[in-house]
Amino acid sequence: MADNSYSRLVQDLSGEESRLRAFIARGVKDPHAAADIYQEIWVRLLGRAHEDKVETPVAYAYRVAKNLMNDFYRMAKAAHGEVTEAIPAEAPLQDRVFLSKQRLQQLHDTLESMPPLRREVFVRRRLMGHSHQTIASDLGLTITATEKHVGRALSTLYQALEDGE
Repeated sequence: MADNSYSRLVQDLSGEESRLRAFIARGVKDPHAAADIYQEIWVRLLGRAHEDKVETPVAYAYRVAKNLMNDFYRMAKAAHGEVTEAIPAEAPLQDRVFLSKQRLQQLHDTLESMPPLRREVFVRRRLMGHSHQTIASDLGLTITATEKHVGRALSTLYQALEDGE
């Protein structure tokens, strides 16, 4: 996808950000889960944009938000229940294992090549599960800055995966 398409996508959703965040906050009372859902919307939107053109990004963002909120409640219900039977897992094929290791190395190399602050914010948020607020206060940043660092890191990682295919 061309850079101008990314710009258009960001521009289309930037005017909708506060309404979209409010929509999520009304649906999910946990502010950390709401922030995760908002971030995941961007991940899916950018991922989808690589595959095909999203005609109505705002409508797509709301649909993804609704689905993610449903998933959140479904997982919360499952966390309170028990798993009654185990599902046997099949061993992955050797070529899939090799490709997965290759992609993992590619992501690791891309992560290592990022600016240190962006990498630190991304790792703490997405891999360690720290909240944007905690990261912002620890590193002396604003919450918006941490969100932008995570978004840029995700964009860089997606681009690296696309370039590697």
